[in-house]
Amino acid sequence: MNPNIACRSTSDEAVDGEPDRGGVGELGVIDVSVMATVAGFEMSVAVTVEAWQDAVAWDDDNGTGRQREADRLWQVLVMARRCYSPSRTRSAFPVVRVPHTQGDRLARLPRVITLHLVTGRSETGRLAATITRPGQEPGRNPTPD
Repeated sequence: MNPNIACRSTSDEAVDGEPDRGGVGELGVIDVSVMATVAGFEMSVAVTVEAWQDAVAWDDDNGTGRQREADRLWQVLVMARRCYSPSRTRSAFPVVRVPHTQGDRLARLPRVITLHLVTGRSETGRLAATITRPGQEPGRNPTPD
């Protein structure tokens, strides 16, 4: 693990079930297992829609050539993998991301955000992980403000 990355355990709670697979499922997750395997994960990995919108989403309206979703997802997966520890069921990890909002130059400066990697075993005993926003549980959408 890189000593310059501030990874931390956020809870010892168990996680029930495995993230849904194949596109956006009923649990509101996106399967990213193929790229996660390349990033070093040896388990299935999903990203909640909310975490995806916050840290990965990018479209042409935000300026082509500046960012790509694949590159943004790679950054999230690499940081999550560096912070993964089999001894923790939830780890917080930092990601530097460019906001995908329109506006002045200051609104588009890169910012450090925190995401969580939540791991657990499925009913079949396979290890699975979900990347979430803070306060969000895999398979449960946060309460709207």
